[in-house]
Amino acid sequence: LRILDKREDGYHNLETFFYPLSKPFDEIYIEKTREIGIHVSCNVKDIDPQKNTLTKAYTLYNEKISLDFGLKIELKKGVPHGAGLGGGSANAATILSYLNTQTNNALPFENLLKLSAKVGADVPFFLYNTPCLAKGIGDILEPCSFSLKGNFLLLLMPNISISTPWAFNALAEYKKQLTTKKEQDNYTRSSFLEQMYYVNDFEEIVFKEYYIIQKAKEMMIQNGAIFSSLSGTGSALFGIFTENKHIENTIRELSKQKFFQLWKYVSLDNI
Repeated sequence: LRILDKREDGYHNLETFFYPLSKPFDEIYIEKTREIGIHVSCNVKDIDPQKNTLTKAYTLYNEKISLDFGLKIELKKGVPHGAGLGGGSANAATILSYLNTQTNNALPFENLLKLSAKVGADVPFFLYNTPCLAKGIGDILEPCSFSLKGNFLLLLMPNISISTPWAFNALAEYKKQLTTKKEQDNYTRSSFLEQMYYVNDFEEIVFKEYYIIQKAKEMMIQNGAIFSSLSGTGSALFGIFTENKHIENTIRELSKQKFFQLWKYVSLDNI
């Protein structure tokens, strides 16, 4: 995840790589109602029932295609809030896809993509739901055939929630001037990810603020991860392993650290 120049609209241009996972996931229960509008309830108190990606997705779609029904939604979070895993964006994409299906695909896919970008920069990716290179604010997507099949993924979630606005502001303050053209032309590339960029610009400021996340990355590498990185702005960290035994060793070592909440590793064979 490379952060480039700041745009006139307040967003930043970036270059990043998206990869879809089957776990962890949120659960969305939808009930159509006769009353126009949307009502969202959630099992997590941090989610504002009035201001969330689900509400925004419904509102923008309704403005584009006048709906004759409302939605009552129960959201059960399985993706931790503030993890940098795109849980909210995935939920918005789900609602947009549902609404489009319920209106006989009133919006062509390209139009749905444009609408989804207004909900959030990462939402278009979840409509593709395939590995993608992304530019712009994350809304210019190029699907690719990159696969992690045969490897294993360990996701780690420290008991920390990181605010995306804080992360961008802290990075801007730290660098003063975001990536210069010269720096853009001198990307270091990873042999494992072939042509994919392996630097996450946010690690610099997140690790400085939260040492335990930096320590976790070091422990993953020490225990056999062939690649490890912060996911987005964090706070989730992931490690990619080629052997199951290295996953087990990592879990044993990390389990000794009481401030970590561990997720089970996910085999990428079935993704």
